[in-house]
Amino acid sequence: MSLAIDMGYRPAAPDFTRSFGPVTALIVGPLATLLATFIAAIAAVGVAANLDPNGPAAFFEQTGAELTGAAGQRIEALVMVLSAPFTIAMILGISALRGNVRRILAIGGAFPLRPLLIAAVCVALTVCFEFWLSSTFPVVAELGALPSENTAALPENTALILSIIAAVIGAPLAEELVFRGFVFTAVRERWGFAWALVLSSVLFAAMHFEPTGLYALIVLPSAFLLGWLREKTGGIYAPILIHAVFNTIACAGLVV
Repeated sequence: MSLAIDMGYRPAAPDFTRSFGPVTALIVGPLATLLATFIAAIAAVGVAANLDPNGPAAFFEQTGAELTGAAGQRIEALVMVLSAPFTIAMILGISALRGNVRRILAIGGAFPLRPLLIAAVCVALTVCFEFWLSSTFPVVAELGALPSENTAALPENTALILSIIAAVIGAPLAEELVFRGFVFTAVRERWGFAWALVLSSVLFAAMHFEPTGLYALIVLPSAFLLGWLREKTGGIYAPILIHAVFNTIACAGLVV
């Protein structure tokens, strides 16, 4: 891993040979994420059923209302934790079909000072803006507008810890591999940086859609920042780092 601390750093043109086509990547990336989440949900329910003190049969006899409390929150948090490794495994497996996984997923990249400083300032401004939004408009806070899915609404320690792990470690790794790695690389090869930035960012925001649509709009600027950082550094290492820092700050604000 290169640690280039050069104010005038310019990454070499990436080699995109043997990556997937853009249309394929735009379809396969989100589908892999959704399938991984579905598998994680099945696994989480299975774990919860087997851990139920009354046994699996009693667990499955519970109504939806009975699962909206602490038990339901733990299941939701466990889904978040499990979906990340399932997504990573799936996207790595799909990429391996083409042979050069590191190039297809842009695994690598430098850490040039200027882009990182710009990203740090943008993260600080974004976090401040989102804290202001959540304090000014209660509906935003209820959406879990800050990274991690509604960690503020998880009173039990188990669910809270699982959610923080998912937000700080799982989400940055899985989401950057899919959106700034798999999707961005494929679109960048054929259609150029502008389309890669726009499509990967919009797709990233769309995957965070909920009924009001506000959460998707809130994460969209962060998606553009991470895509720009992916281009400037030549890989996904820096976006993973900034994504993790952003989520850590947001989780700290929610917990404190």
